[in-house]
Amino acid sequence: MKLEIELEVLSAVCVGSTADAQGIGVDKATARDADGKLIIPGSTLKGRIRWECERIARALGWEVCDAPQTDNMCPYFWHHRGVSDDKYCIICETFGGSARHAALWFGDAALADDVRLRNTPVLQRGKSVSERRPFDAQIRPGVSISRARRAAFSERLFFTETSAPNARFRFRALIEGDPPSHKHRALLLAGVRALSLVGGGRSRGLGWVRVARGVLDGDELTDTRWKELLKPLEEVTT
Repeated sequence: MKLEIELEVLSAVCVGSTADAQGIGVDKATARDADGKLIIPGSTLKGRIRWECERIARALGWEVCDAPQTDNMCPYFWHHRGVSDDKYCIICETFGGSARHAALWFGDAALADDVRLRNTPVLQRGKSVSERRPFDAQIRPGVSISRARRAAFSERLFFTETSAPNARFRFRALIEGDPPSHKHRALLLAGVRALSLVGGGRSRGLGWVRVARGVLDGDELTDTRWKELLKPLEEVTT
């Protein structure tokens, strides 16, 4: 199976990275590749799609383990319930776990669009933050909030780098592998279809995305095709 997806950013994204944080004077930078272009790491994409699949599987009445704590994941999850054989839930069979290889490989989601002013440096207080920093990001100030007191913590100012807001950037990612069955593939596609948030800062409106395009084994995924591929899940509920 070879699934290509294109994610459109509806707000702005910040996939936390400390690799270049000090270089641009922020507490948390967003992930980039070796060429300095924005990316959504494959591990982030995999974790978010796995979460969506877990939510869907539980809604269908399937028993799945409690990731990410190792003791609560397969096969230990079943041992605690008196199952002696090595058993794995549909999530671990698809995404893997501490004792099982994943059936899928998730590539980094690379920026698909040609960003205007790519070589223009970001300016802050009239000075260039970095000569090589492309004009595709924004540095946002923030302050830590006490939810119990509903007030800001003192001396808790921080700065976060995000992608440029409302730029409608698109990221392309590749998912490859061999799902064990049509049911596993249908669950994966349902998780991809439900993907709406990635990265951090979701309580501040960051990370909203939508799946703008999908191509499965070379075939464009239309709405009709999506429904056909999800039929194995519909059979479970009937």
